[in-house]
Amino acid sequence: MKAVGHVTGGVVAAGASLALVSWLQPEWQPEPLAWFALPLTAFLFALAPDLDTKSKPQKYFYRAALAGGLLLAWLEVWKGLALLVLLCFLPLLGRHRGWTHRLWAPLLLFPLGWGLITWAKQGEALAWEQLQTPQAWVIAWPYFLAAALGHASHLVLDSPLARFMAGNPRQR
Repeated sequence: MKAVGHVTGGVVAAGASLALVSWLQPEWQPEPLAWFALPLTAFLFALAPDLDTKSKPQKYFYRAALAGGLLLAWLEVWKGLALLVLLCFLPLLGRHRGWTHRLWAPLLLFPLGWGLITWAKQGEALAWEQLQTPQAWVIAWPYFLAAALGHASHLVLDSPLARFMAGNPRQR
């Protein structure tokens, strides 16, 4: 699937994540920024599996990572910057359609990304014990759901059936 297909899948996953979270938890009262951050999470995870190859998503991701890294350095959030650097290397450790195209990939990437966001938001390291509290997971579960939906949209669009339906049965 070309990048435009995954962008479309990301937009669908973004809308689906907002709808699903609102349906599963009608009393969900997020901060105004969450109405942007939740669909953005789904959208980015829809593009994330293609970070392991030279692609438009990879180019945009590393540009955004550079901007985020500069911001973290300016804010002197050194542990967050270190985690961002480590996250940037992860997709490059495998071949294309390797580990980033597996169902378990969000189980690895989401907690690392969540830790980065938490560190950046607090400006200091967050103790592991705090991430294990029920309050942390009440906040995190909608984002994890959005990440899983976005990632699943990528895998579905890269499936042999989707390639066949698009008229590209041999594309790999």
